[in-house]
Amino acid sequence: MAPGLFKCVECNEDANELHRDYSNGILKITICSSCKKPVDKYIEYDPVIVLIDATLCKIQAFRHILFNTEINIHWKLCVFCLLCEAYLRWSLLQGSQASNDPADIIRYTKEWEFYCMFALAALDLGVCSLFFSSM
Repeated sequence: MAPGLFKCVECNEDANELHRDYSNGILKITICSSCKKPVDKYIEYDPVIVLIDATLCKIQAFRHILFNTEINIHWKLCVFCLLCEAYLRWSLLQGSQASNDPADIIRYTKEWEFYCMFALAALDLGVCSLFFSSM
């Protein structure tokens, strides 16, 4: 990543570097000038710990993944999560209208409701992203 494109995972301030590499493989983590905490504590963590923290919805883990890593699959993860959320919403919608009539099986083939749930999930993600980016 180019310098100046990093973000502090604690306060979301811009940072020029995550760590400084000295000779003999010695690394020193950069301290944020704004909050006086490490810019990105997750660079020392195992990816499984980062994933667990992201699953627990810790904003620091999300900032690490989005701003301080060189993963190029963000859009794939986003679409996958949106599809999962849309399916969950769609299945709950379908479950609330269940009946034993065999003719109702046609209702499950409707794709339009699924697309509506996908649009709602995408709208939720967009609003949430705007909210978190302003923090």
